[in-house]
Amino acid sequence: MIQATARLLRLLTLLQSRSTWTGAELAERLEITTRSLRRDVDRLRRLGYPIEAATGVAGGYQLGAGASLPPLSLDQDEATAVFVGLHAVTGTGITEAGTAAMRALAKLERVLPSRLRKNLRMLQSSVVGLSVRSRPLSLAKLSTLAGACNERLVTRITYTSRDGTTTDRRVEPLRLVHIGALFYLLAWDLAKEDWRIFRLDRMAVVEAKNERFNARPPPDADLVAYVTRSISASPFPHRAKVLLHAGIEEVRPRVGAFDALFEPASAGKCTMELGAPTLDVLVARIVWLGIDFEVLAASPELRRHLTIVANRLRASVRSGHSKSGGE
Repeated sequence: MIQATARLLRLLTLLQSRSTWTGAELAERLEITTRSLRRDVDRLRRLGYPIEAATGVAGGYQLGAGASLPPLSLDQDEATAVFVGLHAVTGTGITEAGTAAMRALAKLERVLPSRLRKNLRMLQSSVVGLSVRSRPLSLAKLSTLAGACNERLVTRITYTSRDGTTTDRRVEPLRLVHIGALFYLLAWDLAKEDWRIFRLDRMAVVEAKNERFNARPPPDADLVAYVTRSISASPFPHRAKVLLHAGIEEVRPRVGAFDALFEPASAGKCTMELGAPTLDVLVARIVWLGIDFEVLAASPELRRHLTIVANRLRASVRSGHSKSGGE
């Protein structure tokens, strides 16, 4: 009986992992016959899970809408990980996610053992964070794009670019990337015949088509670094690369409001590559970190602007010092 119950949970987990399975695939994964599989499917249906079946070449089994999640058994580390993850979701800007996360946290707390519940309450009361200015984002759009990436479905999006131009695009989604307070979609643009990066909060329409595509070789082995590099410097007219006299682990938490690409350098140092719409903003982003730096790569205009800003600051200090009567 225990073995049969475990197999039902395994079958349910498989059905939730992708949209459609053939009977042969499920039977092979569960190491049972197709006849036993049909009996297991009937058992799940009697338990209230809407499992749909289709015959023919393209047929198979799929978990219909309205299906419930299977029971979960969490140890202390797993429960803590879920707790932290749900709290993190509330700051992503996904429209419906904050409320849903709080409901899930309440359910989790009700069923936890008293010792574990006490530990999580202490964690909740002890941890605070800096709120980010996230952009509102529909959970439905995020789910549609995630499904399109997973199922390799051609997707139509209505997108507004940085300059305000709105266009319809047909893309082959590869991966969703969450950086800072924003979500990005890395996709192959069928019209441009090249990889493009789209901000999800700039999408008005997201529609996954019933049209599959063959996966293309990704543009980079490290997709997070690829997207970060593209959005941190490439789109901006003013760019710089500096050597910071501090390690990445010290610098990265200070970046916060903007994105940059970091690489380790010599002991206790790292390089930072970033961009900005104006020279003033670029200088401010570097200087406000409060860390000694050396300019490794920059335009002559930026170097001159840094000199102007440095002279302005020195003059301000001398002026204030003179008026205060100090030595």
